[in-house]
Amino acid sequence: MADLLTHSQATPPIRPAPPARSGHTLALAAICISYAMIFLDITVVNVALEAIHRDLHAGIAGLQWSVDGYALVFASFLLTAGAIGDRFGSKGVMVTGLAVFAVASALCGLAPTLGVLLAARALQGIGAALQLPATLALLSKTFPDSKERIRAIVITMLAANMALAGGPMVGGLLISTVGWRAVFLLNVPAGALAIWFSSIGLARDAPAEKRGLDIPGQLLAVVALGSLTFALIEGRAWGFGSPVILTLFAAATGAGVAFFFVEKYQPQPMVPLPLFGNGTFSAATANGLLLNFVYYGLRAVDPMPHQKEETHGAQQFHGRVKPQQRPHDRIVGR
Repeated sequence: MADLLTHSQATPPIRPAPPARSGHTLALAAICISYAMIFLDITVVNVALEAIHRDLHAGIAGLQWSVDGYALVFASFLLTAGAIGDRFGSKGVMVTGLAVFAVASALCGLAPTLGVLLAARALQGIGAALQLPATLALLSKTFPDSKERIRAIVITMLAANMALAGGPMVGGLLISTVGWRAVFLLNVPAGALAIWFSSIGLARDAPAEKRGLDIPGQLLAVVALGSLTFALIEGRAWGFGSPVILTLFAAATGAGVAFFFVEKYQPQPMVPLPLFGNGTFSAATANGLLLNFVYYGLRAVDPMPHQKEETHGAQQFHGRVKPQQRPHDRIVGR
């Protein structure tokens, strides 16, 4: 008995093995692919506008919505998607978003008419919205060590910026060699690969907390963002003083004010308003808003003059748009 007690005391306690490095690598690869797909589709489609115009006989408004419809739905549902991830688990929401995005991309690539393309682009926006908040949450859960987490975030942001910068080049090459439909079909194998990596490298996570979905706040956010964006997009064509545009601006203002009061008194708000009392958070939010407003607004209107009026092809357009990346990089400190 004494020998048994001595042996048991000498035996070290069993500790759970640390996660395999290969699992972390695959998890980070899945997150990077997800980010790259989301941001690639912000810029890569712009280069295809002239080809879409010829093939689907799309007008300027239709072409603009093929770009802005994705961004509109993406932005409108981001807050809702974040709340869904908190409630049901980030991994499942991310994989669902990848699947939706891949299916929508296939529909875009096979679209026989402009209407089908616009509907599929909106579906892409929903898939992107489901992915983005989930990937941010998974970075924190997969890399609990602060040094590893910072490294993973840097790599992920690098993948996103490479997708933004390389979008025109990738689009130009695909359009020149295969056709504009390949711009969308590229996402199908990429999405399948990310889902496979996620199934292997990402552990199933429990919901962060049981909380409501704040349905009133989500509906008001969608109405405010959707009305404002639609008015800004169509204001030039319809006239900013037209009754429809003025009504949309009024709806956006009213929904925005109502959203503020709903979130202020909501026991589980989608957007905790006290966050904006933090000066660093407020400054970073305002800075990001201004940068993205100017940068993506320029991306939306720039390609058509270069490709059509100045007779530059899609591939040559990359050389003209790439230098615009540099001042943006300087602003954010790279």
